[in-house]
Amino acid sequence: MKKDDRLDKLEKQLNLLNLKLDIVYSKITDDDRFNSSNVGVEDELYGEAKEIVVLAGKASASLIQRRLRVGYARAARLLDMLEEEGIIGPSEGVMPRNVLVEEKFISGISPENKIDIDPNMQDEFYSDAKKVVIKEGKASSAILQRYLQIGYARAARLLDILESEGVIGPADGAKPRDILVDK
Repeated sequence: MKKDDRLDKLEKQLNLLNLKLDIVYSKITDDDRFNSSNVGVEDELYGEAKEIVVLAGKASASLIQRRLRVGYARAARLLDMLEEEGIIGPSEGVMPRNVLVEEKFISGISPENKIDIDPNMQDEFYSDAKKVVIKEGKASSAILQRYLQIGYARAARLLDILESEGVIGPADGAKPRDILVDK
């Protein structure tokens, strides 16, 4: 076989392999387009979730669950979408994820915005929760759950309301929150 014949044969095999790769790649991208875990910004709560984590400066499933009133699975899926988009960093155990972008780089969010709790969402346990945390000198969901006989989601929502009202300070990992008002 001549050198030119070998090159021609090799070139044909290479073209055939490229064609096969194109077909496989096309199939993969078609499958991804219809895979529900890869819908990204198609989730109607994606924009709200993005705003919540950027303004909070942290990202966790429990934060999204409380603020958007969704289950764990959907909150985790929203976190995955935010990670894929480069908004938040990867999970590091039980610690909240780091936010990788600043507020000014997210369209639709102005830096002077704050996460406000809707006053219409006032909880009937609010005044009792306020009394408990002031009496105890610290605030945590466990304390509210124990004293008020409520579940975690409601206790966490009450902590959010107390924080927005200036009664308690922001969360600092797993430590109880500081009380900002006098008895």
